[in-house]
Amino acid sequence: YPMVDADVSVLAVRTLLMAYDFRPPVNSYHRASCAAIADVAQVILSRMDALKAQGHAKWRAVDLTAIPEGWPISDCAMDGLDPGHVLACPGP
Repeated sequence: YPMVDADVSVLAVRTLLMAYDFRPPVNSYHRASCAAIADVAQVILSRMDALKAQGHAKWRAVDLTAIPEGWPISDCAMDGLDPGHVLACPGP
């Protein structure tokens, strides 16, 4: 920043998209929530190039392979990464 004339210590915080583990689904809410998480995963993955090219500058820093050690990927998110996944929430 132009008004800062000295070094300033900063802290960078990683941003993570986290979801509750809805498996096994015990009711319709869990099934719908799991489907929504799958949809979000599929939409982000399938549109990552466009998000990086045309979206907010922060999208260019997204690294989908930078998963913290020991953190599992949600089964619901994995459903969305299946090539045959059909969106549960179709677009407008």
